[in-house]
This record gives sequence, structure tokens and C-alpha cells, in this order.
Amino acid sequence: MNRTLQSARCSLGIALAILAGCAKESAPEPDQPAASPQAQAAAEEKPPAPPATDTTASSRTQPEAGPPPIPVIVPAEQAEPAEQAEPEQLRGEALAALETGNLDTAFERIRKAKSAEPHHPDSQFVMAQVLAGRNRFAEAVKILDEMSAKTPDARLPILGQTADWLVEHGDWKEAEKRYRALLDEVPDAAMAQRALARLLLRQGRRLEAAGMLRQLCRAGVVEPSNLRALLCLTYPLATAEGEDGDQLEAIGAVGLARQEIGKGDWQAALESLSTSKSPSPEAAALIGRIHAQLQQHDALQQWAEAHPEPPNESADHWFAIGVLQAHNGNDRSAVRSFCNAVLIDPTDQRCYALLAEALTRLEMPNEASTAKQRADEIEQTHQLGSRLNVTAETDVNEITELAQRLMKLQRPFEAFGWQTVATSIRQARGELTEQQTIDAIAEINQARLQQIETAGSQTPESFVTCEIDLDALSDESSKP
Repeated sequence: MNRTLQSARCSLGIALAILAGCAKESAPEPDQPAASPQAQAAAEEKPPAPPATDTTASSRTQPEAGPPPIPVIVPAEQAEPAEQAEPEQLRGEALAALETGNLDTAFERIRKAKSAEPHHPDSQFVMAQVLAGRNRFAEAVKILDEMSAKTPDARLPILGQTADWLVEHGDWKEAEKRYRALLDEVPDAAMAQRALARLLLRQGRRLEAAGMLRQLCRAGVVEPSNLRALLCLTYPLATAEGEDGDQLEAIGAVGLARQEIGKGDWQAALESLSTSKSPSPEAAALIGRIHAQLQQHDALQQWAEAHPEPPNESADHWFAIGVLQAHNGNDRSAVRSFCNAVLIDPTDQRCYALLAEALTRLEMPNEASTAKQRADEIEQTHQLGSRLNVTAETDVNEITELAQRLMKLQRPFEAFGWQTVATSIRQARGELTEQQTIDAIAEINQARLQQIETAGSQTPESFVTCEIDLDALSDESSKP
């Protein structure tokens, strides 16, 4: 069964329940008009009965033969109609066929149901589902948009469903607009948060996605692919050989470039971004990071002159500027730039390593040691995340180690998520009973709620910046 059919199930159930309630309130239903008086008269009229015949006539003396009897012909419109399936039954059969991926049967059944009741909301919704299953997304979205205007109670599930279809259709901007509209009204809608985060990850907008993934962690919504994405926000981690269960298909120039970086091919990433004559701010910032990573200092200098102002919340920009400042011997400014970068992306191992080098040159050994240890810890989380293939055969000890390292990095909600994953794996192996699993997860949830109440959700900035007193640094120009 394709991903469209799988992703549609929950929205289908919610919206059908809403629409069923709306249909019951309408009387008479618009798709079941009352029969006209002429039709009622025709239905009540019966053909005249043929004259009675004496069945014993054959045993008596036959009368003189007369003309043959005239056959009684029943008009076609008065003939007894063949039994037909009710629209509700047809809709049920269409849904059953849709669930099994039998799209031709589903389409044939719902077309009959819609012919019988053209305006019935259930028929329209199932028709939209079937059209989407046949990759006719524009038609499916149009049907639901029209329904949404007439059925306000179904607007939110319709927003989510049509957004999913628009992603499949390739209209990512409109899909994002609909997900955000849904989240504006229901900020804690986990399904919409997950779907939008996946779309942003595919586009290479990993920092934006991280905000939603962290919200899911704080809410106790655990999914291994989301937890792995949070381990490294610069690029997707390479996974164990043969594992593709949580790999997302990249879309757009930035998404493709970050995918290449995840494979270690920085030059291919640069080439994919350089094809655009007017790159987006995100793409331009990533080009700067790639020049810095490849130590292309002349190109980096030209890039910095062309992009003096950083985009909002761009760790890539600050990383590139910091590398150029360090190359030009301006370590104090480089430290500030690197700190700006890690405040935006605390998973940037390379940035912490370069920060440690700049601090060493500035003869700040304590801060340099802290930054170096931070870089090493983050590198370990990347390596563990790359090796973890979350199945029943996964090494639970490595998951436990990962959770411990995340605690040291003051990222407790990610740690709680991985602890939950480890507990589920142990149950799947038979190492924990159902009750033991329930108790273990309850303990994790209690720790999560206590963390929210006592320590909040944000890591202190002073910890992220390795306790560096930025104000103590001389007020050098921040220009490269």
C-alpha cells in the first residue's frame, strides 16, 4: 500500500465521523429528493391482472377454437427493478477496497454511491480519498476544499489531510501553509507537528524542524527517526548499511545539498547549490559553510563581502564568518561568531572544535578544554546515532550510552526519548513483562514532567557557550 493511503487513515476516520454527524442533521438530505407526485402515482399503479383461466378446461370438451389470446405486456418503467446496493453499502465497500489498495474497485463503488447521492458528504470525502490514491491530488484537494467551506466542523482535519496530499503532489509551499494554519489553532497537534517537521527536514530546513521535534520530545511523543534527526542539525547522519526506514527523500536545492554533506561529499553539495543564480538566504548561508569546510578562503572572502548580514537564526552563516575571522587572525571575533553559531545549533561538533582552537590561541585554557570536551561528546552522539538501527536486535547498551551522553550535554528530553526506545526494545525481546514496561515508561514520564516543572525546557546559554565571558573579550570589529 502506498504512503498516500497509509497517511490518510487517521484523517479519514476523524473527518468521516464529523461528516456523519453533519449528514444526520440535514433533513431532508439534499441528495435524496422527495419523489414527485407523478412518480408516486406511477409507482402505485399496477398493470391490470389478466382474466382468470379455468385450469380444468383441458378435461372438458374444448370449445370451438377462437383467435389466440392477446399477451399482456408490462411497460418497462413498471417492471420490477433489479435489487441495487444502497449508497451506504457502496461507500463501505469502497473504503474496504481502499484499505487493501484495490483502487479500481474502490473507484467503481464510490462512483456508484456518488451517482445515487451526489451531495452526500461521506460520498464526497471517500471519493476524494480514492482520487488521491490514484494520484489525482488536485481533484481530491478541490473536493475537500469545497466541503470545508460548507462544513466548518471538518475544516481542521481537512486542512491536515489536504496538506498531506499537497506534499505528495509536490506543492510544498501550500502544504506548509496548511500545516501551519492547523497548528495556529491546535498548537499541540502532534500529527501536524510531525508532518511539518518531516517536510522541513526534506527541504534541508533542519533548524526549523528541530523546534517542532523538541516540542514532541517535551510532550513525550517518541519516534526514533525524530530523535536521530535531533542529534545533528547541520546534515542528516549517515545510517547503518542497509537501513533506510527513516531516510527522507530530499527536496529542493538545500535539502539535496545537506543530503550530500551527510554522505561526506561537500563538493557535490556546493555544485548542487551553485546552479541557482539567485540562491535563497538558506542556500547562500550553506554555501558559506561549505567554502569554510573546504578551506576555500578566497571564495569565502568573496562570499562574506557579498553577504554581510546573516539571515535570521543561521548557524551556517556564523560558522562561515567565524572560520574566516580565525583565518585572518581575529580570534576574539571568531570566538563570538562561533558562540553565535552554537547558540543556534548546539549539535555542531565542528564548530565547538574550532572554538576550542581559537580559545587556545587566546590563552584561555579552561574554556578551551570545555569546548574540546563538548566537541568530543557531540562526536560520540553522532557516531552512536549513525550506528543505531532501531530494531529488536539493536544494542540497548549503545542506546543507554547515547541517553547518558545527551544528559551530560543537558539535552534531557532527547535522553528521555531514547530511554523509552530502549525500554520498548527490551519488552520486544521478552526481557521485560508488560507491567514492567508500563512501570519503566511511567518512571521516565515522571522524570520528564519533573524536568519541565523544575528546570524548564531550555539549556542555559552559559552552558552552551562553555562559560565564556564574551563581554570580557575586547571590542574588536566583528568584520572578517
